[in-house]
Order: sequence, then C-alpha cells, then structure tokens
Amino acid sequence: MLVAKYYTFLVELYLAFVWVFYAALEGHREAWHWYYKTIANNEDKTPAHAVFTIQRALVGLVIFQFHYIVLNGDFGWNLIAFMVLSFPFIHDGYYYWHRDMLKPGTYPKRFFDHSKTSTAFFTKYFPASVRIACFIIAVLCIIFKF
Repeated sequence: MLVAKYYTFLVELYLAFVWVFYAALEGHREAWHWYYKTIANNEDKTPAHAVFTIQRALVGLVIFQFHYIVLNGDFGWNLIAFMVLSFPFIHDGYYYWHRDMLKPGTYPKRFFDHSKTSTAFFTKYFPASVRIACFIIAVLCIIFKF
C-alpha cells in the first residue's frame, strides 16, 4: 500500500512539473504574441484569449487523461486543483517578466506585476497577491491529498 501511495505521488509530482513547464512556456509565448501584436498595431479580430483558453484546456485534458490511465482510474482531484490554481501564478508571472524583457519598463515588477490594460476576463481578479495565495494552495493540494 505504501508503494502504491509513493508511486501515485511521484506520478502526480511529475505531471505537476509538466504543467508548470507548460504554463511557463505559455507565458513566454503569449508575451511574444502580445508584444508583436502591439508593435504591429494591426486590427486582427481573432479572439486570442478564447483560442489560448481552448488550447490550455486541451493540454490539461491530455495531462489529466495520462494521470487517469497510469493510475488505473484514480480521478486525481488534487492534480486538477493544482493545475487550475497554479496556472495564473506561473503563466502570468512569466508573461509579465518576459514582456518587461522585450520592452523594459512595461511591467517593472516583472513576475509580480499586474496588468491594468488586459482584455482577459480573469486578469482583473488575479493581482500578484491572489496569484501567490492560489499557488501556495496549489502546492498544498499536491503535497496533501484531499
């Protein structure tokens, strides 16, 4: 029984690291996207936030499906909670950091900055303090299963 719990923990920890890596890459990719969109000053009407959300959901489903198959039907609420709660901290942090690297002064607090001009729905509800609190809860979800 102890070996099974250890195996489950290692699988969930591995998938959590995969999700963190993906969230960081998404932050960097979106920083490039919005940076070039602002300097190009084009009137592209593509709903970028909706497309990004669908993409994230698909990647999350693949990770969750892997979890479900490898752990023989274990639903993994703690992994889902980790993925949902950790994403804003990692993604937004890397986004602000990378945008400030691309154009210094854009987000001077870098990882802990907050956008006041974003059109993303959740951005106004997730300042740095909320993102940090969510990330701490997310890490606790992985360490202590509900």
